[in-house]
Amino acid sequence: MKIINPMAYVGTINPYVGKYKKYDESIINTIYDVILYNTGVPMSAINGSNRDKNIREARQLFHYLVRKMTNESLSNIGGYTNNSHCTVIHSVKVVNDVMSYNKKLVLKVDYLINEVKRRVDNDGSGTVKDNK
Repeated sequence: MKIINPMAYVGTINPYVGKYKKYDESIINTIYDVILYNTGVPMSAINGSNRDKNIREARQLFHYLVRKMTNESLSNIGGYTNNSHCTVIHSVKVVNDVMSYNKKLVLKVDYLINEVKRRVDNDGSGTVKDNK
């Protein structure tokens, strides 16, 4: 039986998701930009503790998109917005629940995902995780 060195395959793993932090951070920055452009809510508000509806929804969309498009842990996602992993779990659940009856949100989320993918591909920094 031939023993395979797992380190021989380090370069062949998709470098844009999970294994290489700098690419995930590039995708996360792109998600921030897309959320800002489409909702008008700046990063400082998303990172804050304000509970206004538009800010809360932007924060929940950010949590949802990062969870769906990267392999970041819940704690790391919460760290980007100064929230706990529990808040991230709740955000993802809320977005999924609302999408079950609000087709406008489904279209908005699909648009945001496609916009992030388009921007990442145009920047030449690779592809994002596709959790379909």
